[in-house]
Amino acid sequence: MVILISMIYLMVALGIGLVISEVTKNQFLACQSSLLISFLPCFVLSGFIFDLRSTPIGVQLIGAILPFSHYLTCIRALFLSGTHWGILLKEGGLLLLYGIFFIGAAFGMTRKKEQLAVICRKEILAIWQDKATRLIIVVPCIILGFLFGYAANYNLEKAPYAVIDLSHSKESAELISRIDGTGFFQR
Repeated sequence: MVILISMIYLMVALGIGLVISEVTKNQFLACQSSLLISFLPCFVLSGFIFDLRSTPIGVQLIGAILPFSHYLTCIRALFLSGTHWGILLKEGGLLLLYGIFFIGAAFGMTRKKEQLAVICRKEILAIWQDKATRLIIVVPCIILGFLFGYAANYNLEKAPYAVIDLSHSKESAELISRIDGTGFFQR
């Protein structure tokens, strides 16, 4: 299932890349545009690095529009709860719609429709048939899914801190005892 969801997302990324290559006139501009349009927003605004629930509603809406956030939801669901069909069908279906939209847009923009179809088919078959390419696609997903699903979290636990209490007052002692009592901090 991970391979299928990853292939659908790769179809989306291929479509975005094809649209970018049709809009831009040279390779340098295409590389810069792809970084600004897809790579950076995917990592910053998709919930991959930062939890978006504490961000302004506008940022949350932009993050919800990005295809990578739907892919990330599918991967998290697969790694954390197994095959959760409700999430996979909804988010995977949205990814499929994104892929159809971007590849359709690329077909609509290009004058060489037959050549574009041949390139898309060749790339998808190459990914599907080559074991090394499948490993390159799947292994990082598994590693990142494990790291961000189990190992990395943003829960504050036993954060070290130091206190310089110059007043030695009752209020400062009470504040320090309240901080120590939370369980989040450790002196």
